[in-house]
Amino acid sequence: MNRAALLSLSHDDLIALILAQHAQIEAQARQISGLAARLAELEAKLAAPGKTPDNSSLPPSKGQKPNPPDRPKKPRHGRPGVTRRLAERPDRIIEATPAAGPHCAHAFGPADLPGIHAYDHLDLPPLRPIVTRINRHRGVCPCCQTRVAAPAPDGFDPGSPFGPGLSALIIHLHVPSSAIPPAAPAEPWAASPRRSAFSASSS
Repeated sequence: MNRAALLSLSHDDLIALILAQHAQIEAQARQISGLAARLAELEAKLAAPGKTPDNSSLPPSKGQKPNPPDRPKKPRHGRPGVTRRLAERPDRIIEATPAAGPHCAHAFGPADLPGIHAYDHLDLPPLRPIVTRINRHRGVCPCCQTRVAAPAPDGFDPGSPFGPGLSALIIHLHVPSSAIPPAAPAEPWAASPRRSAFSASSS
């Protein structure tokens, strides 16, 4: 508030303004006093020694441990790289050759690319079932008029169309390994030659 504004106020308004400013000054003084006391309390806490197992009920495990001595770190020696050995007779070889440079479009010739990065890619061939058609010839004997039919070849009995190999694969894929009972462990005395020899000599 400037001088002109103060001169424009009446006597009662000036008294009210002075009283309001006085109350505000007292409130600020109380706030400053409280902040000063809080600051003194914090400074006292900072100056006081920290809690240790020696001056408080702090357990020894919570005490400050001394720093370990600085030890020179041993250099770590890297292990040599291990790669899979290339097959001596691969079934197929693919020559991957870039046609031209990626930036200048220069056409490469055989002499431009002398280096080779070779690696093997292994995979299983696709499974393909072997279908065997069995034609059992049959008819009527012209001599005795008896109906005859050729017997089924060995391993190709009529009935289920699945052979033993395919049947074993189906069982392996459909039966979880946890459902297959483990083999019974051999008795320790059964494989002991010393016990067998002792039994033979005692008999």
